[in-house]
Amino acid sequence: MANLIVKVTNGTEIRRFTSTNDTLTWAHLSQRCAELFGISKRFKLTYVDDEGDRITLSSDAELDDAKTMAFAASTPPVLRLSVAMAPVVSESKGSSCDVPMSDASTEPEAKH
Repeated sequence: MANLIVKVTNGTEIRRFTSTNDTLTWAHLSQRCAELFGISKRFKLTYVDDEGDRITLSSDAELDDAKTMAFAASTPPVLRLSVAMAPVVSESKGSSCDVPMSDASTEPEAKH
């Protein structure tokens, strides 16, 4: 049971807690973040991987990858996460500003 420091950023607020590698699951992590920041709506957690890409977490398998990277990167291991609020979907009826988007992979071929 190796200890893991978890630092979660939400805007300018940073929260820190210690967990063990074995007990930190996706369900526990997302619930803990919701409680720490008082979040009642949907959110995502992201981290920056060793190649500089922002990775979104949504499962135990993805969290395991993030924990593995944290253990390899520093001693003591630190898992740095960011909260990203889910976009608000607005349903405006009768609005002419929405344009359906498509590309070559989703449109059937035009018949000439």
